[in-house]
Amino acid sequence: MICGAHGTGDGYRWPNFPYRSMPDLNEFFDECDIDYRSESNIRKTFTLDALSHLNEETSADPKLPPRSLVRVIRELLDAPQYERRRLDRSAALSDLNDILIHDGLQVFLDDLGRCQVRSIEGEVASLEPEKRRRTWTEAERRRIEILNRFLDRASEDEIIEKLLVPMFVQLGFQRVSASGHKDKALEFGKDLWMKYRLPTSHSIYFGAQVKKGKLDAAGRTQNDNIAEVLAQVRMMFEHPVWDPETNKKKQLDHVFIICGGEITKQARELLAQTLDREGRRHVLFVDRGHILELVASTNLRLPEV
Repeated sequence: MICGAHGTGDGYRWPNFPYRSMPDLNEFFDECDIDYRSESNIRKTFTLDALSHLNEETSADPKLPPRSLVRVIRELLDAPQYERRRLDRSAALSDLNDILIHDGLQVFLDDLGRCQVRSIEGEVASLEPEKRRRTWTEAERRRIEILNRFLDRASEDEIIEKLLVPMFVQLGFQRVSASGHKDKALEFGKDLWMKYRLPTSHSIYFGAQVKKGKLDAAGRTQNDNIAEVLAQVRMMFEHPVWDPETNKKKQLDHVFIICGGEITKQARELLAQTLDREGRRHVLFVDRGHILELVASTNLRLPEV
């Protein structure tokens, strides 16, 4: 299934999985954060050697495969690959489950469309534990109330200038620059750009696309909104920013999609599936809940209401 060997005459027929050449297989295991390399240049042997090596690793739970093999299974059913190649991801998942059932395992998709592995016996799953939100203090609740009133009334420009710019500055970002509505065409979709200096003195560059209201995947208006966000994110990655501190153009390393309302699970999934692999890996979501968490749990300055 990883090789996608249909049509090569070696007895393997998996039409629901993409064909992978040797360079593709190297990239596949790189995407799984696995650096093991077989000496073989035969696709099937190369893949079997890698999987056999991973299968010898210790698992955190005896009913589940080692963590590395779970990553391989997730990458095997990575949604954007099936979108681009117009393959049936559901059929591929069914094929995989027909094989894994012999080991008491089952693959399923969670609420965000991500691939997870669970044990048929005991329902042990490979889900990552969710971060539990703590109870707010009275002072934090007052800060949240003030910020909610501001986000309800503010325009996109006010959210950027009165909230996000000072917030990112206080969080340690440098050269936080906002573009007004008049010059956004010259900024190639970027409402904000900034950089963050690492302890090694290297800098990472960020752009931000800001929306005032809720970002959803249901309904024509919301889909038009998502299409606009996708176009702007792609444009941001294609066009560098000018850093006057270094007198050089710099490509963005990451892009924030920031929303004054909620970014629904459907919207996140649609954005993740639509963006190409490179872009998807570098897009970070920040919605109202995330902003409230940041402002309430730190000493970030509140905008005037």
